[in-house]
Amino acid sequence: MYSVRFFQRLVFLVGAAFLLTITPTSAKEVSKDKIVRALKGGNEAVRAQALDYLEKQGDDKITSAVLIKILDLDVKRRGTRDSTLRMLRMLGKIDTPESLKALADYMQAADYHIATVAAEAVGTKGTDAAFEALIGAVKSKHFKSMFGFRHVVVMSILRFDNRQAIAWAVESLPNVDGLLKVDIVNYLRQKSGKDLGREPEEWTKWWDKNKDNEALDTKSVAFGDDGRLRSPGDDGDAADGDDGGSKYYDIKIYAQKIVFVIDTSSSMVKHGARLATAKKELAQTISTLADDKYFTIIAYNTRMTPFSRGLVKATVANRDRAVKWVMYLTWARGTNSYGALGTAFSVDPNTETIMFLSDGKPTRGKIIEQQAILAAIKKENAVRKMLINTIGIYTGGERNEKFIGFMKDLAKQNTGVYREVK
Repeated sequence: MYSVRFFQRLVFLVGAAFLLTITPTSAKEVSKDKIVRALKGGNEAVRAQALDYLEKQGDDKITSAVLIKILDLDVKRRGTRDSTLRMLRMLGKIDTPESLKALADYMQAADYHIATVAAEAVGTKGTDAAFEALIGAVKSKHFKSMFGFRHVVVMSILRFDNRQAIAWAVESLPNVDGLLKVDIVNYLRQKSGKDLGREPEEWTKWWDKNKDNEALDTKSVAFGDDGRLRSPGDDGDAADGDDGGSKYYDIKIYAQKIVFVIDTSSSMVKHGARLATAKKELAQTISTLADDKYFTIIAYNTRMTPFSRGLVKATVANRDRAVKWVMYLTWARGTNSYGALGTAFSVDPNTETIMFLSDGKPTRGKIIEQQAILAAIKKENAVRKMLINTIGIYTGGERNEKFIGFMKDLAKQNTGVYREVK
């Protein structure tokens, strides 16, 4: 009997051999149908080779037709392949009416990974038609149910340097909260050169007086490499206190929906009062959350122990219950950092911020190696867009340099900040 691995290897070799027949030096010698057949297969390595070739052949008309043909099939399948997302990004680089129309359709795909990457691709077009497509996406089901999709659409709209984008930002301000509200206000501050706070009425008054000012069309706005507007929430600076004034280890909480992740491994008690200190800080933060925020807590060692199944509203009763729950937390062996982060990701698709606290390197879980954890979280968060702040508590300084680097990179790669607690 042949093994499953044998058949997998056979499929790969057949696919690779087939690809060799479609890689001549001239694109004109290649049949579009041959490329399509190569991409229709399920082997990711074969598909990746086909896409490598397609990127190099330099004919936008052929490339666009092939990508749309395959993507039309992929969006109907269950699950998302890396090659599918790559094709969406490739299509975003092709300036044809067909590519924009296809991407606008893919923003309505059932899979939010596909919809989000399609929205990012539309945001790179910079045309009036692309702007209208993004405005239309505001009404889609993903905009309401997925923070990552909502964030991408809003950031893509704000990238347009015109008064239409400003008008949309002012009109949308009463309907957003949390990090998106901070981002839109930061955008308006940069466009206007004024600081009018976060009250929609003040910005409406400003816009009524300035809607005909053509100079606003070309006033640039600063975006980070991650596609986000840089905002006060990204670096923990103090800001106006109309959000309840909550802080966690001096990181101002702008998010409306937050997951706190606290390390309860044995090292948190073995080396002094780390756990007691962390519980006290977390309890204090929870007790000051504004009533309209939503939160939960995940305590982790080898296992993950959630405070609630999903996010709960920060009512007085829920805050009091959470504080008591935190103060009764006990320790156990092991540090399953990847499992804790994965659990935080699964709590609610509208989570905006994860606060991740740990005192040492991962020792348990599906992924233990720190660079591998960073890669896995970065890949998942490419569409989730959660802001991850990290807190290293009594990490031991230079003696634990690799772990500190891991915590700093985890924050930096996910638009957050790192705090060292000594």
